[in-house]
Amino acid sequence: MSALLLALALVQGGTLVLLGERFELPEALARELAGDAPHLVLEFGGPGADPLARSGSAAVRPDLSGDWSVQREAQLLPELARTRAIVVSSPSWLACWQHLTPEQKDARLEQELRAALRAGRTVVASGAAASYCATWSLVTREELQRTQRNPRAEDPNLLVTGLDFAQGWMLDTSEQQSAGGALRLLKAAQHFGNARALYLAGPVAWIMRGGEEADIAGTGCAAVFDLAHARRSRADLREGRLLLLQGGDRLRIGKELAALPGGASGKAPPLKELGLPFEPVPSGSGTLEYRFDWIVQR
Repeated sequence: MSALLLALALVQGGTLVLLGERFELPEALARELAGDAPHLVLEFGGPGADPLARSGSAAVRPDLSGDWSVQREAQLLPELARTRAIVVSSPSWLACWQHLTPEQKDARLEQELRAALRAGRTVVASGAAASYCATWSLVTREELQRTQRNPRAEDPNLLVTGLDFAQGWMLDTSEQQSAGGALRLLKAAQHFGNARALYLAGPVAWIMRGGEEADIAGTGCAAVFDLAHARRSRADLREGRLLLLQGGDRLRIGKELAALPGGASGKAPPLKELGLPFEPVPSGSGTLEYRFDWIVQR
């Protein structure tokens, strides 16, 4: 086994589910993910839809409102121990950081989430919590109250590190933005040189049972920007690769990304909803694959 695959196996033995927004997963999938035991719902914000509501599993919803502390975290750990699947939702990156990585130190709750994945359990994360599970995510300067060092720079976003459950990915979701689509993510991927970026649009689930393949469920869309072989010059991108995955599709994750069409083959992808400043061109190599050049107007 290669060093990369070994690292993936050590980090994630369970199932990681990332949602573009909170929605109820189909019954059969929810039952598979939740199992027979109760599931824990951690809401770092207001209550919302439970992705595992149709599983038949009892939902344990502790009150996480108010100031967070080590004592409150300790009270939560027994609930985490007696549940099989863990749902995490958050309206902001900052709320995730406050509960999981306060003051740049891994909290006990964060350690337990890692242990849960290694032990074969399920972690379901939506919105900002989904982005926090990737290697890299985006947060606004306003949210962190960080001033712009360069007054000429116009980007209001910062690139921040996440929990690295979805290794190598930069991730953004539609739930984190009221508008703007995938352009914010693509700009960051171009600026920071990331090879792979994932935008989850609407009620879509990105399901990783191990690190080598992702299944797509729901009625939304997963937009994968594969920039490993793109040509970059200043703010421009040429020969970029875009994979648009919908319910039933799969993505094989290796040295190269390979889209495997499923039940959504032939369904028109929601290109307008992605808000891209260019028109992707369908590739002859598959129905899910597009090519694009992004030439920024100056």
